[in-house]
Amino acid sequence: QPANPRRMPYYLLLVGDPEAIPYRFQYLLDIVYAVGRLHLQTPEAYERYAWSVVEAERVGAGTARAAFFGVRNPDDRPTMLSADHLVTPLAEAAARRFPAWSITRAVGAQATKAELARLLGGDGTPDLLFLAGHGMGFPRDDPRQLPHQGALLCQDWPGRLAWRKPIPHDFYFAGDDLSGEARLSGLVVFLHACYGAGTPRTDDVLGRVGERP
Repeated sequence: QPANPRRMPYYLLLVGDPEAIPYRFQYLLDIVYAVGRLHLQTPEAYERYAWSVVEAERVGAGTARAAFFGVRNPDDRPTMLSADHLVTPLAEAAARRFPAWSITRAVGAQATKAELARLLGGDGTPDLLFLAGHGMGFPRDDPRQLPHQGALLCQDWPGRLAWRKPIPHDFYFAGDDLSGEARLSGLVVFLHACYGAGTPRTDDVLGRVGERP
C-alpha cells in the first residue's frame, strides 16, 4: 500500500544487525518507505555515532560541497553506463539546481583510488559524496570477505580484457584504506555498488547459501 505517514513515518531507521532484522525485510519496506540502517558493534560505538551527528549539526557548514565519483572501467559496460547516464547527469543536475554549492566531478580517468582517498577523509572531503562503481565480492571462505566485501573498485583496474588475474588491493578502496586522521563527521555518502549496504549470511533472495553469500 502507499505510505501513510499518519500510521508510520515515511523516513525509517532500522537499528540492529541483519541477523535480527533481515535485509529482505529492509528491501521490502524500502519499496514504499525511505529506509536506512544503523548497525554498530558496541553501545560505545552507537554513542560516538550519535555524538558525531549532534556535533555536525551544531557546527554546521559554510558553502555546501558535493563530489560525484564515477568509475568507468575499460571494456566494462556497467560502469560505462553508470558513469555516462547516472553520475554525470546527476552532477550536472545538482549544479543547475544548487548554484551556490561547490560541486566537483571525478569520472573515468579521474576516479582513481588516490582520488577516492582524498574525498574520504583527505583534503577534498565534501559534505555529500555520490559514488557509482563495482563493489568487490569474495567467496565465503576467503579471509578477505569480512574486511573487504563491498570495497570500491576504482579506475585503477584496467578492465576485464587487459587484466585476467585476481584483482589486487591496489585497485580497490576498502575500510582499512581510510587514514587514521580521516575526518568524516557530517559526511553523507551514497554508494551505488554491489554489497554497498552489507552482505547477508545466506542468499536472502533465493533462500540458499551460495559461493558468494
